[in-house]
Amino acid sequence: MKQPITLRERIERYIAACPPAISGQHGHDRTFRVACILVQGFDLSPEDALSFLARYNQRCEPPWTERELEHKLRDADRAEGYKSRGYLLQEETRLVESDLCQKTHNDSPHSSQPSPETPRTPLGESYVVFKHHRR
Repeated sequence: MKQPITLRERIERYIAACPPAISGQHGHDRTFRVACILVQGFDLSPEDALSFLARYNQRCEPPWTERELEHKLRDADRAEGYKSRGYLLQEETRLVESDLCQKTHNDSPHSSQPSPETPRTPLGESYVVFKHHRR
């Protein structure tokens, strides 16, 4: 059995596998997808997700401002997802190509807001390593 890794390391690996956002090449869509992965897939608050999105932003051309990143995270938190919140936390989850930033955003986030009493996942918890599958 593989050694468990922290959630923080798992998120960092996942974000590192996402292609960078390039202006004129659906850069907004790619960045928004990463924001959705962070707040919906890993069930992070926008505040907790900001440092991860900022790291991703270092590879974007041109980089987004901090205010733009915060806005994308707030929109991602309000957007209606097609999977249940925290879907990347489930032990059975296998990361597939469709999860790696392929889906796009249509610039009209829905208003489904998670309830304030919904607990978020602490970043220090350990999870098993998952391999990426290629189709």
